[in-house]
Amino acid sequence: MKKLLAALSASVIMLASASALPASAAVSKPAAPQVENAYSASTGAVRLKWAKIKGVSGYRVYRYDSSTKKWKTIKTIGRSSTTEYRDSGLSPATKYKYKIKAYKRVNGKAVWGSASTAKNTTTKPSAAKFSKSSVTKTSITLNWNPVKCSGYTLYQKKDSKYTKITDIKDMNVSSFEIKNLQPDTEYSFKIKAYARDLDLTRQYASGNTRSQSTKSAVTWSKTMLAYKSMCEGKRPTSEEQELIRNDILDYAMKFNGQKNLHLSDGYGSTWDISYPHPLEMIIRRDLTDVEENAHMDAHDQYDGLDVLLKEAYREGGEQGAYNFVKECRYTSQHIIDCALRNRYEIRELHNSLESAHIINFNIGFDEYNNIWFLSEG
Repeated sequence: MKKLLAALSASVIMLASASALPASAAVSKPAAPQVENAYSASTGAVRLKWAKIKGVSGYRVYRYDSSTKKWKTIKTIGRSSTTEYRDSGLSPATKYKYKIKAYKRVNGKAVWGSASTAKNTTTKPSAAKFSKSSVTKTSITLNWNPVKCSGYTLYQKKDSKYTKITDIKDMNVSSFEIKNLQPDTEYSFKIKAYARDLDLTRQYASGNTRSQSTKSAVTWSKTMLAYKSMCEGKRPTSEEQELIRNDILDYAMKFNGQKNLHLSDGYGSTWDISYPHPLEMIIRRDLTDVEENAHMDAHDQYDGLDVLLKEAYREGGEQGAYNFVKECRYTSQHIIDCALRNRYEIRELHNSLESAHIINFNIGFDEYNNIWFLSEG
């Protein structure tokens, strides 16, 4: 009997000791959350995601405060099904570090698990925007307004896709020269500022684009610009008329002192004629009246050339337009050839070739943008 009572007494003591143990000693702690490697960011926020842990009541998100060198609670989430958090009100292109803990409630108290591995992040920088570019015939220097960031990536559009051409790892750099380009050609570029977190993961700002043309290899002289103005259907100014007049008169003077002439109408037809005496080409600035002095019916018409000039631009750019205007200039100069041929034929018809070599002449313009050879007869 004594042995039985002693055994019962020992059992009671053991049960009492067991019930005296704290409840937490029998409860397992939640596992440390596994934060996803990928995260999303904007200029003012970071969104984190992690794997759901079974049997927990919620999570707590901490952000490292670099000024106090301590982890600060920024959010306690009271639902186990919520496994992401967006931290807002942040600064652009700034590094942030986070930890997450899971907890579960037991007997009204929170039992905390270990913290996750610290997650390094960064917010996106503000967008870098292009400013005015500098161009030459074979290069374009892109300029932009610098922003707080880790660097910039530049892209060039090739075959309808933007391809990276350089990576600039200094936020203070604000220009880059692209060389070996073609003259008079349009190119398209894009710039993206980026920020890097401590794991060197990049967050890119939205891209900014710019289309820019290189300079033309063509150099337009004042005279060529005057012809171009006429090709565009514009009434030439007094200065433009004088430039064109002098250009054609200079061409005419190459026949001075010659009598055996090889002439062309500027469109492919040619003639060989011989005046009895060397030509005496005398410029007469006082001959200005088209109605009175256009005896040789030698003129060049510019009406309707604006459409052809636009087509030349579309097909050949600046060089194509230049070549078209150059052809117009060529045919305008050759009204001299046509006038000399017509004068020869008229004088030959009237048996007056002996005095035909003395030519008083000028160049004039009518109200319809035609250029005329003017003479005394």
